[in-house]
Amino acid sequence: MMSAASGTVACSPLNSEVGNPTENTAQQTEADQQTETVGLWPVLVGDRLGYINKEGMIVINPQFDQIRPFSEGLAAVRVGDRWGYIDKEGTMVINPQFDSAEPFSEGL
Repeated sequence: MMSAASGTVACSPLNSEVGNPTENTAQQTEADQQTETVGLWPVLVGDRLGYINKEGMIVINPQFDQIRPFSEGLAAVRVGDRWGYIDKEGTMVINPQFDSAEPFSEGL
């Protein structure tokens, strides 16, 4: 854990059900590879999730209720009770409108 100006920052591996720390499973290993490729890792500040880079700098401000690993350049994020998708810059490319969301796979 490290301290940030806005509060406590905690990082832990997240599974595809994100928001929940997990053991290292085959599914997690695939998510880790995608995260490593994008170069962003989940971070929890207070009760919100965002992403940091390998230097520990916040790149995408913690503003989400839940997040999923990046896959094919996009990550599913939950805002309130709806899911959408952001790109690696944190731009909402598909507005939150879905009841659930999964990582992209093979362009879908």
